[in-house]
Amino acid sequence: MRRPFFWIAAGFVFLIPALTMRLLADERRSGSLQILGTLPVTHAEIVVGKWLAAVVLVAVALGLTATYPIALSRLGDLDWGPVAGGYLGLLLAGAAFAAISVAASALTDSQVVAFLLSLTACLLPWLIGFTLPLVPSSWVPLLEYLAFEYHFSNLARGVLDTRSLVFFATVTAVALRCAVLVLDHRRLS
Repeated sequence: MRRPFFWIAAGFVFLIPALTMRLLADERRSGSLQILGTLPVTHAEIVVGKWLAAVVLVAVALGLTATYPIALSRLGDLDWGPVAGGYLGLLLAGAAFAAISVAASALTDSQVVAFLLSLTACLLPWLIGFTLPLVPSSWVPLLEYLAFEYHFSNLARGVLDTRSLVFFATVTAVALRCAVLVLDHRRLS
C-alpha cells in the first residue's frame, strides 16, 4: 500500500490547492467576507470553518479509497498497521496542505494567484525530501525534519513517530494562524 499512498499524497499537493483556492479569495472578491465580518463570528472561526470543510472533503475522499486495502486483504494477508498509519499520514498531510492553502487564499483576491501560491507552498516542502542526497550531510537532519515526504513516509511504513504528528500539527496551526492574522490585518487597514 506504500506506493498508492505515495501517489495519493503526491496528488494532494496539486488537488488540495485546487479545491481550496476559492475559500477566502472568492469571499473577499465578491464582498461576502465583509458580510461574514458583520455576523457574530471571529476571523478565527471563519478560517477554522473553511479549513474543516476542506479537511472533511479530504477525509471523505480518503474513505472512498478504503475499498482498495479491503480488496487486498481478501486476496492475502495484509498488515493493517501500515495501512492505518498511511491513512493517518494522508489525513494529516491533507490537513496541513489545506491549512497552507487557506492561508494562501487569505492573502489574495484572485483564485488563480491563491492556487499558485498554495501549490508552491505545498510543493516545496514535499520536494525537499527528494533533495536530501544532494545536500551536505550536516544539513540533512534539518531538511529531513522540514520535508513533508519524510514524515509522511514514516507514517506510511506504520511508524507512529510523535515528531511526525507534531510536525503536521505545527504546520497546520501556523498556517491557520497566518490566515487569521492576514484577515485581521486586512480588516484593520
